[in-house]
Amino acid sequence: MNIVSYRGPGMAGGVSSALARLWLEHVRTTGTWWHLSGTHLHAAEQMEQEPRELIGIPKEVVEGHYRYCNEFLWPVMHDLPEYARYRAEDHKLYVVANRIITRSIVADSLANHQHRAFVQDYQMALLPELLGRSSIGTLVFWHIPWPRSVEQQHIPQLVQVAKGLVAAEVLGFHTEEYAQNFLHFVHRNLHAVLVDFEKGTVTRGATLDAGLPWSTGEQGDPIGKTTTVVVAPLGIDTTFWKNSAIIPQIRLHSHDFSWLHQNTPYVLSVDRADYTKGVIERFHAIDRFLDLNPQWRGKVNFVQICGRTRIGLEAFDAYWHRCKVEAAKLESKWRTDHWSPLMWIEQPCSSAELSGIYRDAAVMLVNPVRDGLNLTAKEFVASQVRKPGILALSAGAGAWHELGDEAIRLEPSDPVQMAAAIAHGLEMNQAERARRITKMKLRLADNTLTDWWRLIAANIVVAAPQPSSQLINNLRSVH
Repeated sequence: MNIVSYRGPGMAGGVSSALARLWLEHVRTTGTWWHLSGTHLHAAEQMEQEPRELIGIPKEVVEGHYRYCNEFLWPVMHDLPEYARYRAEDHKLYVVANRIITRSIVADSLANHQHRAFVQDYQMALLPELLGRSSIGTLVFWHIPWPRSVEQQHIPQLVQVAKGLVAAEVLGFHTEEYAQNFLHFVHRNLHAVLVDFEKGTVTRGATLDAGLPWSTGEQGDPIGKTTTVVVAPLGIDTTFWKNSAIIPQIRLHSHDFSWLHQNTPYVLSVDRADYTKGVIERFHAIDRFLDLNPQWRGKVNFVQICGRTRIGLEAFDAYWHRCKVEAAKLESKWRTDHWSPLMWIEQPCSSAELSGIYRDAAVMLVNPVRDGLNLTAKEFVASQVRKPGILALSAGAGAWHELGDEAIRLEPSDPVQMAAAIAHGLEMNQAERARRITKMKLRLADNTLTDWWRLIAANIVVAAPQPSSQLINNLRSVH
């Protein structure tokens, strides 16, 4: 199996890290991992080897594609349209980037006799349609939400994305809600398809014009084919996290973690300074917690591993600035000569470092306003190998649908409720913590990373490879 993703092996990001482990264990001996790095598309065959450079992409195309993905698609998909900024030129460059990537992958597939690819990342949502024209079958995992509702002015752009996705053989979503949101959107807005909600399938009755450069009836159009939509929550490598957490001595080179060995309990959060993550809402909740629970002042730390993201994009830069202002206000209000409530680590931590930090946290706060996966919640649970901590989770997290029954519920919009939840977590007895963590671990064991992959791969329809001559013709048609 081949992989196509925005980030490649070893790059930051929960999904990329999960795919890297999957690739090492299951697919690397027979597959290529195509991914972007800077202004070039690369192909990797071995984790230990330097990837091959396939093609350079003009800088203006890369930058426009990046802006469209992060300034428009990201907020709209997360039901936060107030952050969306649409530029027609960036939209065009998003399409151009998908076409350039497709041409290069088709050429590389032809040379290496590869006829199926696993596509991951919303940055490449048009690839299933484009690759399908060269009879390269695709499986897609959509790791972010599909919105509950879409403003009228944004429907045409999401129709284009949906048309790209329904050209895949298999389309996986992290939760039942995301899958149903997608099916209802397709049913309402794509008129040349038949949606079977009971079976979770989308059948194309006619060629879909997604604003891409081909016409009805052109050779290679996926007319009459069916896409199977599956609910496949992304699992994690639970053995990896457990083993990492039980190592007696973890060498923590990149940061000062001397506080890990102190007796003061800490409340942990691990995310990016992204408006979907609820970082500012967290600061407000910490402030209310310290206000309402004076007995905890000086006796608990809030540890935040949170780096800056998407530097140079106005909405994210502004959010980072707001986060820093709110953190400074919190520190100014509550800090004493002997105690600081907030410990903020801006640099990323390695998995080995994280496993130890997860392991010893009293409470793990995962409080996104709206988010896709939140694998940090699962990593925390898998790392509980000593005196267990407790997970506090918002229903806006993708992980809520698997772990929410045993987690403490958080309401990001209600700082008083979150303050009470933090106090509840800190005061929970060890027996109750152990009971909840045990149940959550059983949930993780029922859906490991390998299980997730098998669920998606089980829906592949085996088809004969296309003759090389037709691949060549279809490659030429993707201009």
